[in-house]
Amino acid sequence: MSLGGTRLESQISLVTAPQARERRAIDREKACPTLIRVIFNVNGRHVHPGDLKKGILPKDAELHIHTWMDASLREISMLIREMLPEARRPGTRMDFDVLVPEPFGRGYRKSHLGAVFIGHKTSIDDQRTLEDVRFQVGELLDVAISGHLPPGVHRGPPPRGGGGDRDRDRGDRDRDNKRR
Repeated sequence: MSLGGTRLESQISLVTAPQARERRAIDREKACPTLIRVIFNVNGRHVHPGDLKKGILPKDAELHIHTWMDASLREISMLIREMLPEARRPGTRMDFDVLVPEPFGRGYRKSHLGAVFIGHKTSIDDQRTLEDVRFQVGELLDVAISGHLPPGVHRGPPPRGGGGDRDRDRGDRDRDNKRR
């Protein structure tokens, strides 16, 4: 198409989904490891959110791990196992959260990273790295360590509601028991 001697052309560009960030290989021989502060609890629970708002962190349940940003959750769980005998038993679950400091000392914001099961086949969470979740210096890892559970038994929140049979004790009020 031509307007007054100027040629106009349409341009078409392909729009694609964003690609996953490319992992840069870290040379562990040359790069210095980062100090990761790890808060842990062996009762299977994470740090209480109320304590996070107050900025209170348990001092007696803290580990210091020196590792690289390309360390996976599986690798970090192996380092924790070396330091904590409670975490060595097969079937132990390590649930990872990251604690991000809020501005002006208002506590911490929490986000879930994943879980690793000791002695089980690998999962997607096992291969997730600190770099994948954009972990920054100054953030903390919160690890809830749950003991061994028999197969088929799942640890989780209690069921909602009264927990009983809601139609129990209805007696003559039950429409199905009425005599006609």
